[in-house]
Amino acid sequence: MMAGLPSVAGRARSGRTPFFLIGVLVLLPAVLLAALGVRTLAQDTHLAEAQARERLDRAAALAAQGLERGLNLWDRAVADVGTDAAGDHPVPRLVADILESGPDAVLVRIESQRQDVLPAGRLLYTIDSRSSVPFRTTQFPPALAPGDVYEIQKQDYARAAEAYRGLLQSADLTVRPWALQRLARTEA
Repeated sequence: MMAGLPSVAGRARSGRTPFFLIGVLVLLPAVLLAALGVRTLAQDTHLAEAQARERLDRAAALAAQGLERGLNLWDRAVADVGTDAAGDHPVPRLVADILESGPDAVLVRIESQRQDVLPAGRLLYTIDSRSSVPFRTTQFPPALAPGDVYEIQKQDYARAAEAYRGLLQSADLTVRPWALQRLARTEA
């Protein structure tokens, strides 16, 4: 009987071999197919994203072109408007439609030495274009710094609003607009 034992063990091993071989032959293609499927899905996702980006770029380019055309029309229409008191120069149809749309519609054209308003008398105030106050866009007035510290760094909006209110009566005329803007922001 001892001689028969190795043959039983050999049969048991040989019985496992077909299952193992069949398992490898079935699982290996399944794993490969799954990996290829995942890779294909990733490629499809990247392709769909690229196509969506391309469509958005085309739509943005078309919108920019339309906006540019509209702004060019308005530039030409405003340049063609005669805003003299006599009114003997015809108003372009684009501007006339807007001015006729409501009692509050007004066209204001500010040039270096003058300000034209059409129709005359609709503005509550006019801007003095010969103002001696230089317009600065690159540097904030240093007087705003304490309010900025309270508002931005400490997030103490009540103290920031107090600091900005104190600047509203400043002798420096460039400070007031900045203080008003910041005061509105902190109050909001």
